[in-house]
Amino acid sequence: MGIIYAGMGGFFVLKDHLGMENVFPAPPFSYIFGGLCLLYGGFRIYRGFRKDYFQQD
Repeated sequence: MGIIYAGMGGFFVLKDHLGMENVFPAPPFSYIFGGLCLLYGGFRIYRGFRKDYFQQD
């Protein structure tokens, strides 16, 4: 799930370089939303790697 959020954030940040037009949301808000998605996606990826699901006692 973190990879999906990070990919979506990267798309919103880099869509101008990919040749896509921005209709909604307006450009400053799409950069803010993309940055937040990148941060949240990075947090989800970090949390997934940090968590020890197979903890042996």
